[in-house]
Amino acid sequence: MKLNSAITTRYRIFLLPVVLFLACLAGHAQQNSTITGTVLDKGGAAVPGATVTITQTSTGFVNTATSNESGNFTFNGLNVGTYDLKATAKGFDAYVERGIVVNVSQTTRIDATLTV
Repeated sequence: MKLNSAITTRYRIFLLPVVLFLACLAGHAQQNSTITGTVLDKGGAAVPGATVTITQTSTGFVNTATSNESGNFTFNGLNVGTYDLKATAKGFDAYVERGIVVNVSQTTRIDATLTV
């Protein structure tokens, strides 16, 4: 009886780290997607300093970035889901795109064209 108990305990001690490792891998797989793009004006010129905001529709998670001197922005480490994107800059009307679907390990490109 004691031998079976010792073997069972040994298996439990071995299996616990394996289960935890696999759980971490599953959690990591959900956070490796990207939304990237460029903010442009109607003439195709880059709009630096634009505020770009994404909102995950199912959770309400909000993340904000600022476009760089080339108008580029990137959101890394996103969970799988559906997002809305809004880009704003002084002197322009807001650009809004809804229903952006992000899958596992996917890079989604959204270029935002701002109008006056």
